[in-house]
Amino acid sequence: VLVKSHSEGNVVCEMIVQPHHANRTGALHGAMTALLMDEVTTAAIQTSHSLEKRGVSTNLDITFIRSALVGEHLTITASVQKLGRTIAFSSCEVLGRDDRLV
Repeated sequence: VLVKSHSEGNVVCEMIVQPHHANRTGALHGAMTALLMDEVTTAAIQTSHSLEKRGVSTNLDITFIRSALVGEHLTITASVQKLGRTIAFSSCEVLGRDDRLV
């Protein structure tokens, strides 16, 4: 995973789906998608200048739209929606070929 850009509350990463990221059908494994989204949303939260504490994910809600296949280029974009005193809310999109949601 390569960080392409970041600003306060926002991170954009890119990667190419490799065989070790895939399930037995050759598509990006759902658990790998969850890991990517968790890591990139955490990075977006960490870019906040007002954040001085560590945190943990308390909820990860993912809707899978379509499969991303081995060799497909992905763009993972995360942003902070709300940063409170003790909890942060973020969102994430994974785009594949033709900028279609994964």
